[in-house]
Amino acid sequence: YGSIRQYYREGGTATLQERIKWSRDLANVVQYIHGKNVRHVDISGKNIHLDANRNIRLCDFAGSAIDDVRPTVIAQDGFRHPDDDANATIPAEIHALGSSIFELITFTCPHWREEAKEEGRRAAALLQEGKYPDVTDVVLGHVMAKCWKGEYASAKEVADSISDK
Repeated sequence: YGSIRQYYREGGTATLQERIKWSRDLANVVQYIHGKNVRHVDISGKNIHLDANRNIRLCDFAGSAIDDVRPTVIAQDGFRHPDDDANATIPAEIHALGSSIFELITFTCPHWREEAKEEGRRAAALLQEGKYPDVTDVVLGHVMAKCWKGEYASAKEVADSISDK
């Protein structure tokens, strides 16, 4: 089906249970690649694809940081860690994971009404100021908030905090 972002934009839907499963699966995949000393650096709905069995796949590792090789890309606005120098770090990856979970659950990017360069810049500015969407009443909102606040030490902790309930 292509990227989850495109799938949603074209009217694709998902049950809440699927979106929760995808969020947990994404956190597990991120933990797996971190265990291989890979930092994806651009985790977002544009790089999360949906396969024919409705499982998600993290793709586009072309610019990733591997071992001691620096990344050749940066995360997109709205997903990038507020400390731009933290691009290929675990905290930056977990920050992007929180934004990606937000996108999986809510069908939209943090602070974006539509994907557009201007909106992306606005989202980046808000996140830079530490202003995040209100996720108080959003499913998995507590997980997203902890990702954004840097309260998880690993993607495994994120995965472990996501339950089917």
